[in-house]
Amino acid sequence: IQMGGSGNNITFADNNKAMFGDDNDLQIYHDAGGFNQIVALNDHPIQIKTASENMIKAIPNGGVELYHNNSQKLAITSTGIGVTGTVAANGIIGQVTNLDIKQNTSDGADNKRTRIGGGGDVINTRGAFIELHGNEHASTGKAIINAGNVTGGEISLRTGGSEKVVITKSGNAGIGTSSPNNYSGFTSLGINGSTGGIVEFMDDDTVIGEVFSGADYLAMGTTTAGGHLRFRTGSGSEKVRITSDGNVGIGDLTPSYKLDVAGTTKAEQYLLDAVAKDISDTAVDVFIYDTRKDSDGGAWRKRTQHTSWYNETLNTATRGSRKEFPAVAVIVAE
Repeated sequence: IQMGGSGNNITFADNNKAMFGDDNDLQIYHDAGGFNQIVALNDHPIQIKTASENMIKAIPNGGVELYHNNSQKLAITSTGIGVTGTVAANGIIGQVTNLDIKQNTSDGADNKRTRIGGGGDVINTRGAFIELHGNEHASTGKAIINAGNVTGGEISLRTGGSEKVVITKSGNAGIGTSSPNNYSGFTSLGINGSTGGIVEFMDDDTVIGEVFSGADYLAMGTTTAGGHLRFRTGSGSEKVRITSDGNVGIGDLTPSYKLDVAGTTKAEQYLLDAVAKDISDTAVDVFIYDTRKDSDGGAWRKRTQHTSWYNETLNTATRGSRKEFPAVAVIVAE
């Protein structure tokens, strides 16, 4: 130990220690390896403080606490690091298993909110952010991705380095296109592919229906065997059905013909064109016979294959090109 000089310094050589306490519990020294050492023996904690404020606490078998203005801000515990207040960093590198940032909003609710970027509330006016809510105003949990209330703000999802899905500021969504159309203010979904687009409807990972398009067509249908294409209106009841064998039923959900209509049909031009082939100045009456209105739905036509008109010569002045009686016949009396 050397004392002297104008400053009355105390000099300790390397590994010479200043010891404090009856049992030399606190040791301060500089070792030969160039490290400044503060050592507390017998598992005593180390505390750095002023007369009135805590600054640093190091507790054996416990943790380390850092204080600002006598208020604890950082705690290193057995489970990790706890921060009280805001964390500002130029960058974060590494893997995070769990990230839980709690924030009390103006209503006092602890929303367990995790936010990346931006600021403000859910409707953000200062930039883009990703916000995950465990609970917000007693509502169910939600996940929010917000591009911010800025000109041209969009949400873009990318895979393989290129954009695959986009949601524009106007609410239009594009899959395979970054410019989904906006038709007179209506929200739209645009699907684009090199050979057309397709929307699949799944049931337990099995495709049961689809809407698809090619270069010059748009189609929709079911992919299951025996499946029907159904159209519902009003209260949700089925009104029109196209069966798997190609029959169409309007009001009739088990059509046995290419077109079955349960109710009155109106096809004025078709009827007029049919009548016009036979009507003349000598016609005294015209009768239209719709066999589908019969009690048996016109099934008698199939049971009369051995009667006279089946044995008549076809394509004559009095017979047409078909043997069976027509489903709808126009009879003209002259």
